[in-house]
Amino acid sequence: IILKKAGYFAKKVTINVPPGIQNKLEFTMEKPSILKITSEPSGSIVYLNKKNVGSTPFKNKQLKKGNYNLILLKEGYKKSEQNLILEAGKSDSIHIVLKPKVAESSDTIKVKDDLRQKENSKLRSVLDKIALGIFAGFSLIILLIELSQDN
Repeated sequence: IILKKAGYFAKKVTINVPPGIQNKLEFTMEKPSILKITSEPSGSIVYLNKKNVGSTPFKNKQLKKGNYNLILLKEGYKKSEQNLILEAGKSDSIHIVLKPKVAESSDTIKVKDDLRQKENSKLRSVLDKIALGIFAGFSLIILLIELSQDN
């Protein structure tokens, strides 16, 4: 059985009715949810449950009720992510303002490089001391073995 009505999701049901038996069937049809998404800037890519569904401004009239993960992406802007709960037959409108990514200045990059070089220098110094300690330890062991063999 396929039930269709304007403004509702189609409903498809398979039933087995033995000969001579009468059944009374009741069906509940579900209205789609309407989701409207706008963004600043417009043209942001819209993902619902990790699926690319278009770009802003976005309007969809055929979403089933339930939980959705919404992600907006736009080059040069930080990702926006939130969870939505859509109800059957309801209309939801969302407006999201994306925050621009902050470009690092050349001074900030230089300071980070200097810090990284200092950290690497400290690490090399520690590793050199460990290697020297291991070498000294083995040298002492060899010396003790040779001295014990001489006695």
